[in-house]
This record gives sequence, C-alpha cells and structure tokens, in this order.
Amino acid sequence: MLGAPIAGVLVGFAGPEWAIAATAAGFVAAAAVMSRVHDPIVREDDRAPVLVDAWHGLVYVVRNASLRGLALTLSTFNLSWGVLNIAIPVLVLGRLHAGPAAVGLLWGAMGASGLVSALLTGRIDSRGRERGLMLGAILFSAAAIAVLPFAASITVVFAVMFAVGLANGPFDVALFTLRQRRTDPAWFGRAFAISMSVNWLGTPVGSALAGPVIAWSLDAALWAAAAVALLSAVFPFLTIPARDD
Repeated sequence: MLGAPIAGVLVGFAGPEWAIAATAAGFVAAAAVMSRVHDPIVREDDRAPVLVDAWHGLVYVVRNASLRGLALTLSTFNLSWGVLNIAIPVLVLGRLHAGPAAVGLLWGAMGASGLVSALLTGRIDSRGRERGLMLGAILFSAAAIAVLPFAASITVVFAVMFAVGLANGPFDVALFTLRQRRTDPAWFGRAFAISMSVNWLGTPVGSALAGPVIAWSLDAALWAAAAVALLSAVFPFLTIPARDD
C-alpha cells in the first residue's frame, strides 16, 4: 500500500535509480529481520530432499479439486493483472500526461481500499460463500476495468483503481480461507508454495503479452484485460467443489 506511492514520489523527484535503490534497501532490511528468525529443529533423517518435497506438493495440488480450481481461477484472473501492470503506467503517463507520482498514488489507492474491504469482509462468516464472493469480486473488477478505455482524466482512473481494490478485499479473504480449509494441515508448506506460485503464473504472462499489444493499441490491451477477467468468472463455480472434501 505504501510502496507504490513512495516509488512514484521517488521517481518524480529523485529519479528511477533512487526508486530502485530504495527497493533494494527494503530487501536488505527484510533479510536482516529474517536472519533473526530461527527455523524449527527438524531431524535430518525425517527430511526429504527439497525437489522431492516440491514434486509431492505439485502432485497434491493437482489431485486436490479445490486447489486445482483455485489455480485455474487465479492464473486466468491474474492475466488481466499482468496486462494492467503495464497498461496503467502507459495510460497515465502517455495518454493522460500525468507524472510518475500519480501512477504510484493510483496503486496505493487500490491497496488502501483493498485493505479496508478485506478487514471488513474478515468480520463476517464467509464459510460456504467463498465461491460467490470470488465470482462477485471478479465481475465487479471486470466491469471497473472496462471503464479504463474511456478514461479521459486521472480522476476516472483513480475511481477504477479504488473500485478494483474494494473488490480485491473480499476476493482475497475468500481465496485464502478456502485454500487453508481445504488443505490438509500436514501439507500446508508444500501445497501452499506450489499453489501460490501457480496462482500468480498469469501475471508475468499477461505482462509479457501486454507489451506488443499496447504497442499496437492501448485500448485493445485494456479491453483484453477486462475480457480475460470476465472469462475467469466461469471457474469458481465450475471447477471449485461446493463442499469441503
């Protein structure tokens, strides 16, 4: 929530080099904190090689209908996020002629609204309603993204990003509670590592595809993001079981 606006301000006032340096400093600080955290003691004779554990985790995710459905939903939905990661800066800087600080503030606004909506959603019992929450969030996000090709001011883009952030809160609550409840606790580490990696697979793919499309037409890329987000709406009810296994 804070990183994006800080990065925008740094780029605007100090240059991109300092924004990258600040990012590196953040990683160094995180590494310093993690160096103080000790791993639990595990007997070496009980530990399988890491590649074997990774393979077992992948097999578990593929065989678990709920995790498999979440992977299809998220990897498809995140294709649209990959496109937006490239398209939003081009829209703001190139078409609307705003500065890099504006780009950072837009992503920060999305993060802030997502945080608030997630906290509010977390106060309600979502058990048995996760698929509906995910579907509603996807449809709401797709509708908001579809406004972007018509955006003639930074205010419209801000409203879209704020709305998408609001939808992200319930979506994340539904995603993480459903994944945790339908995963055997003994498989949490291995299954979550594989599941999260597969879920985010669509983001770099979407970004890679966005560049050539934007070079041809920015509006086409924005419409593609909305269409792919809408396509992902078919998966929650189609591929995720209604009840816990």
